[in-house]
Amino acid sequence: RQALQLTPDGDIYLKLGNFLAEKGRTTEAIAAYRQAIKLNPNSNRYYYYILASQLMELGNTKEALLVYRQIVKLEPDAESYNILGNFLRKLGQREEAIAAHREALKIDPKSYLAYHYLGEMMEYQEAVAIYRQASKNDSKNEVYYEHLASLSLQRGFVNEAIAAYRQLIKIEPEASRYVELGDVLMTQEKHQEAIALYRQAVAKKPTDDYYSKLSQALAQQNKLDEALAICQNVVKTGEGSYDTCSNINLPLYKQKGFPAVMAFYQPLANMIPRRKMAELYIKLGRDISYGESGDGSKQEAAAVFQEALQIDPENTDAKDALKNLIAN
Repeated sequence: RQALQLTPDGDIYLKLGNFLAEKGRTTEAIAAYRQAIKLNPNSNRYYYYILASQLMELGNTKEALLVYRQIVKLEPDAESYNILGNFLRKLGQREEAIAAHREALKIDPKSYLAYHYLGEMMEYQEAVAIYRQASKNDSKNEVYYEHLASLSLQRGFVNEAIAAYRQLIKIEPEASRYVELGDVLMTQEKHQEAIALYRQAVAKKPTDDYYSKLSQALAQQNKLDEALAICQNVVKTGEGSYDTCSNINLPLYKQKGFPAVMAFYQPLANMIPRRKMAELYIKLGRDISYGESGDGSKQEAAAVFQEALQIDPENTDAKDALKNLIAN
């Protein structure tokens, strides 16, 4: 305050406002922010944004809205319109909020927030019409197709989502795009096409996460040998994550029993850290007890947890799992 008396400065008033806000002295903070803006009326939107947030702390929505409108006048870009639109939405002013987000899309046809909020507020067909209007001059607008796919899935328009994901792959043939489409096709029981997409994903980016998708799909189609081979490959790459193996343990157990699981991992034991190996067994034990197997085989699950403890004797997760199994 002494510095401000000597030399009034907007940045110092801003710091004072932040200090007062942290102390819960909201009214004083608002006065400091107003003074900062008065000294720097053309400062960036941050000054106005924090003033509006403090006004909201006092429940002064009317003044806060005026400040948000001032932000748009100061910086009439997509971000400002989205900030205004989101605030209007919270106030229940739906039509004005939609208009603000539409303005954001006019300025930036790749505005993630505008697509997101419009999708939240509008009926499916209305939102899609606005999406298409915004991207009509850019057939390679990946943001449009990404939100179209996401919104279509949320609202149950699966075929439209699949079409959007196919277009995304043409625009951005990245591994993640193949996986996104593969995941949707799996829900539609189009397993072979999904597997083909997962293969393309791992060819582009051979990570445990993507191999996991492929191995799980293969196991569901009774192609267990190939799924197991993929697990072996992931272990040998030494990435340090073993979701691929974790996902095929239960199918292997169901088909051949726990001795087959142990036999499979025996030659890989030196390549998998002890704790990770124990974690694989713990997950299998839980799956046997409570998961997809449905047989509730306490004896088999107990044997799996005990094997995990043989590998990692101090593993608290294995101890707790075994204890809970016995108790239940």
